Amino acid sequence: MRKHTLTIVCLTLLLALARIAGTAQAEPIKSQANPPQKNGAGKMPSKAVDINTATEKQLTSLPGIGPQMAKRIIEARPFKSIQGLKRVKGIGNKTFERLKSQVVCEAKATQ
Repeated sequence: MRKHTLTIVCLTLLLALARIAGTAQAEPIKSQANPPQKNGAGKMPSKAVDINTATEKQLTSLPGIGPQMAKRIIEARPFKSIQGLKRVKGIGNKTFERLKSQVVCEAKATQ
């Protein structure tokens, strides 16, 4: 009788573990390689910002871009590609890496 009870307990534990393991595998794995970046106000831009036509307000919605940096970006227009942001004073590789998934360079800026 004791052997039978032990078998039932073991099987119950195995089923519970299998169920837990199945649930864990069903959940999507979230990559932390490039998490979405929030701007200084904790907001996320809703869509990509065109660096050639964006207003100062749109540019400041980007992570790490304040009013002064936005003005520098506007003064450096037009850009041929998003890589052109690197020529703006204060935008180095780290800042560019944070921005590149949130900006585009489609329209030609008008000056």
